[in-house]
Amino acid sequence: MAAIAFTARKYDLAITQFESLHEAADFVLLTVAYLEMKRFPEALATAKKCKGSDLCPIHLALVYGLWGRKREATKIINKFMQASRHRYVYPTVLARAYIATDDREQALKWLERAYEEKDPGLFWLKVGPIYDPLRSEPRFQTLLQKLNFPE
Repeated sequence: MAAIAFTARKYDLAITQFESLHEAADFVLLTVAYLEMKRFPEALATAKKCKGSDLCPIHLALVYGLWGRKREATKIINKFMQASRHRYVYPTVLARAYIATDDREQALKWLERAYEEKDPGLFWLKVGPIYDPLRSEPRFQTLLQKLNFPE
């Protein structure tokens, strides 16, 4: 129910549902829901609870970036990009990093690479609010068409 409310952009309901799950909540989606509501302190606290996924530090950077704290966001992203030289990181994760700093060109570059590499994270391209800043970009629309996601 929480994920359905999230993708429907009913963030109040999504937050309520995720919070009712306590430690079983999807902290990545809950972080984004808080961000969409401009509830930055809650988003930061939730992002800090997230463990075990490359999306966790990237969403922490996203919180900082959208909160106007670009220096903190860039520091996390640079550290993450350096680590990605030694192990594989899904391109959609790196695209989210660049969305955090409002670098649309790099975000689109990594999404195009995600398509080439058949990144499973592209599943969220059509419905994920994190990609909303890119939706008007022709390159983004081309990716949706390539993925056969109807408008």
